[in-house]
Amino acid sequence: MMIQILLSNMTKITHPKQNIELEYSGLVGPEHAVFFRGHAKNKNTIRLPEHWRGLIDESTITVHLTPFGASQNVFVKGIQDNVVSLRSSGPIPINCYYMVMAVRKDVPPLEVVQES
Repeated sequence: MMIQILLSNMTKITHPKQNIELEYSGLVGPEHAVFFRGHAKNKNTIRLPEHWRGLIDESTITVHLTPFGASQNVFVKGIQDNVVSLRSSGPIPINCYYMVMAVRKDVPPLEVVQES
């Protein structure tokens, strides 16, 4: 049995609302997914990229939070209108790193296991 792994460093994606292209470099996994990461310091929202509205299936959004500097019990309160709302049960301001991932809706799902 031969196992073939295809890794793509860069992918051009047609912008869902404009006549331009997006260039993404991707992680390898069993789905067509995109991610957005950053640092939320002294704020309780994460604004997702505007082009995600036509690119991803909103029901597949997952958010990973890593508190920075102190334990904060930071959590996602909700996701609506391309904005992730954060809350903390602690007394200190939110200071965390985040990674938001979602599955693309502009392409068919991957068929992970295929006959060779």
